[in-house]
Amino acid sequence: MFLNFFPDFLSSPNGLLSRWFLPVSCAVAGVGGGETALADDPQQIDNRTQLFVDDLLIHHREGVSRRTQQGSKMGVPVVMPEHPWEFAYHTGEDYIAKHIFIYGTVMFDPHRNQHRMWYMSRMSGGHDFAIPELEIPGGNIHCDLTLYATSVDGIHWEKPKLGLCHFNRLSDSGEVIDGGADNNIMLDLHGASVFLDDDESDPQKRYKAIGFARRFEEIRICYSPDGIHWTEPQPVADRRNEGSFNACYAPGLGCYVAGSLIRSNDPRYEFINYVGKHGRKRVVTALISDGRDLERWDETMVIYPDEEDPPNTQFYGMTPFVYGDNGIIFGFLHAFDYTGPGPTNDDGPIDAQLVYSRDGWTWHRLEDRSPVIPLGAEGTFDGGMIIMTAVGTALHGDELVAYYNGRNYGHGGTNMDSLFSIGRVSWKRDRLVALQAERGVVETVPLETLGNQLEINADATDGEISVEVLDAEGNVRPGFSSEACDAIDSDSLSHQVRWEGGDLSGIQRPFRLRFVMRNAKLYAFKIL
Repeated sequence: MFLNFFPDFLSSPNGLLSRWFLPVSCAVAGVGGGETALADDPQQIDNRTQLFVDDLLIHHREGVSRRTQQGSKMGVPVVMPEHPWEFAYHTGEDYIAKHIFIYGTVMFDPHRNQHRMWYMSRMSGGHDFAIPELEIPGGNIHCDLTLYATSVDGIHWEKPKLGLCHFNRLSDSGEVIDGGADNNIMLDLHGASVFLDDDESDPQKRYKAIGFARRFEEIRICYSPDGIHWTEPQPVADRRNEGSFNACYAPGLGCYVAGSLIRSNDPRYEFINYVGKHGRKRVVTALISDGRDLERWDETMVIYPDEEDPPNTQFYGMTPFVYGDNGIIFGFLHAFDYTGPGPTNDDGPIDAQLVYSRDGWTWHRLEDRSPVIPLGAEGTFDGGMIIMTAVGTALHGDELVAYYNGRNYGHGGTNMDSLFSIGRVSWKRDRLVALQAERGVVETVPLETLGNQLEINADATDGEISVEVLDAEGNVRPGFSSEACDAIDSDSLSHQVRWEGGDLSGIQRPFRLRFVMRNAKLYAFKIL
């Protein structure tokens, strides 16, 4: 069954997981800085999975590099534009582009036993149509629409006829031609972060959606009893932004975390835009909510390009998601490589890089800036742009699955065959980041744990990994040297480590682990 990590992740903002995910402080460098080894204070790890996203538990590493692991894409879209309200119109009857975006949410809804998707289309161009329920045409200058789809397996999607909004056409004389309401249009948010809150006392507010409402040029929130029939979006505090507002619920923090696309107000981040004037670069601001209240937000920090980025780098938004039983908050950072003015506006490719936070306030970029989701080959459906969903990364068995927006042209490119569609990407469990080495060593800080069985997630198919157990001062324990370890030389999500000295039950606490690697990748460990 395709679940949101555990049965109530995202679907229950104040549910069982809030007692599992514990915030962990981390003295590592912030965005743009390098990694910093921690002092050798013992770290309590219990039986939780330890990812190697940073050096929180690492005393020393040599000959080992930390690398982003690219996801495996299906290669074809899972949702394609097919209806008139999913096309961008030219003046008259000709379509100039087919545009649907997963600026929205994908979740498995246990109440309906189905996967649900709230996605978006953009119909900018000649306004020869009207959607009266959403006051289109009008203030929503790009005619952004929130659309709806459902699926049994998360791969094959259907677009139900909701009967909520009329899609009318306008004649040359301005006469309204009733097109009926047999469509899947429901809202007009530019990206809808949707949440199912089973702890909500008001059944009319069980579903919540927040996003940028272009009709009003501000962030708005609305509520629904079923995820289909929504209240009129209401303003959230005093927030404005340029585009998508992507949020997730962080159970360990008891609040929501968001990434927002804004224009920099720092004069150091200017560029010559598509009309030949000095423009402000797009950057990301990270935000955190006031508890469970989606209406009050504090800005935590702005993520700017730094000296390690190409000089024309901008950021086109960030999608946060909570992963693992340590409650680490990852983010897909949309890196925009500005190449110059394009046919319609600023041109260039966009891909997704990985960022993370352990507390929701301070965000860090990996030393490896390579894409976590690579662009497709030139001419393919995702060869020009990749942008992630607002909400929807989830664990499906031993596979982490996410949805993304793919385009066959760069940001500012356009053509008669311009296509935005929705793709699907996956990673094996706990394999977003790896420590890898031809020959290397990783030694942990002292670890406090009640567990006795070491389990590691590693790929040593072309080499091997052995593990030594050390006392707190760094001395190898008798019977637990690398020579006494049954070396791992295969690929598994859950290798059981064994030594001549037995398991860890007789080892005094705290102790250290030393991983000795040859042509291998190490992703995670835990002690059960």
